Amino acid sequence: MDGILRVVGRLAPLGFETKHPTILLKLSHFTHLIVRDSHVKCGHSGLNHNLAVLCERYWVTGATATVHRIINLYNQCRLKAAKPGKQLMTELPRCAFAAWFPTLYACRSGLFRTLNGSSTLQ
Repeated sequence: MDGILRVVGRLAPLGFETKHPTILLKLSHFTHLIVRDSHVKCGHSGLNHNLAVLCERYWVTGATATVHRIINLYNQCRLKAAKPGKQLMTELPRCAFAAWFPTLYACRSGLFRTLNGSSTLQ
């Protein structure tokens, strides 16, 4: 039928496209265009959502790897899935806060009072 390979199934209540999805090869340029279009129409959503939308009409061989590879081609999708960076900080030199030590020692008894009124620092 029109030279398109389709999967044959026995699911009765579904439509023709869902019952008999078109078979697409994973390394085909046409498959790449279909997956990319689906990814853009889904609003650059994640892997599982893209697979679910694709499986409604197409049977892609190696679908998970194909969709994952195409999602990684988009910079904004790679950045969205990136792990947050770790802040690198060095210790402050003593001279940066040495002027504050007398002030902290003078008021430390007022800072650390418990509910019953006793001081936690002796």
